[in-house]
Amino acid sequence: MATVHFQGGGPALTALLGGHVDVSFNSIGELLGQLKNGTIRVLAVMDESESAFLPGVKTLAAQGVKANAIGSDIGLSAPAGTPKEVITILTNSLKKAMADENFKARMAEQGNTVTYLDPEQYKLFWDRVDVKFKPLIDLAKQGAK
Repeated sequence: MATVHFQGGGPALTALLGGHVDVSFNSIGELLGQLKNGTIRVLAVMDESESAFLPGVKTLAAQGVKANAIGSDIGLSAPAGTPKEVITILTNSLKKAMADENFKARMAEQGNTVTYLDPEQYKLFWDRVDVKFKPLIDLAKQGAK
């Protein structure tokens, strides 16, 4: 299989739909419309658990494929040195917005699971991702030489 790089999930999905590539790796929100109208078929979930938005679609691991699982995660970051009181305001505002039922419903319509992590939890989350993927990044750098 040859790897084809795109500037995001939208162009990758367009290439799939146009028959220019055989498979595409996309977030759920990017492909829900095409999935609902039957123009694509999802083969696997590349996360640690199945998705409520893709009933019946197994994870790679459940299908016997050994791969690092990674979901599609979005977070709010601020520059280093941002005053603590500003971080507190941003954190409290984000937590409040994410608890709003209308916000949750809109996110679900777009295929997004909402999970709030406070700044320390978010740092720990990315520390775990870094540990998991650092060996692969190092390997890729070796291959690029």
